[in-house]
Amino acid sequence: VYPYAERASTGRSKCIECEEPIEKGHLRVAIEREVDTGSFVRKGPGYLHSSCAVAHTGEDDLFPKIKAHSPALEQKDLKELEEALAGGGEDDEDGDDEG
Repeated sequence: VYPYAERASTGRSKCIECEEPIEKGHLRVAIEREVDTGSFVRKGPGYLHSSCAVAHTGEDDLFPKIKAHSPALEQKDLKELEEALAGGGEDDEDGDDEG
């Protein structure tokens, strides 16, 4: 069920808002999007940096929806996510790189 949040298991996904890579281990928000393969259209996840999610969706009330659909997130992850969605935090908690 979308939207949900998780830690990126690899560094291969790109944010569909800013088109920058989402680093392995960073929080990402998954939303449903349509993917046109040329012969058919299917629905699947599109990933966003948590700090890009509100700008992309235009929804200011994303946090309660994401929290409800992300039962595996720990309390520290939820706090980080809420701060990033509010524009007050970075995606990476350890502070090693930008993004």
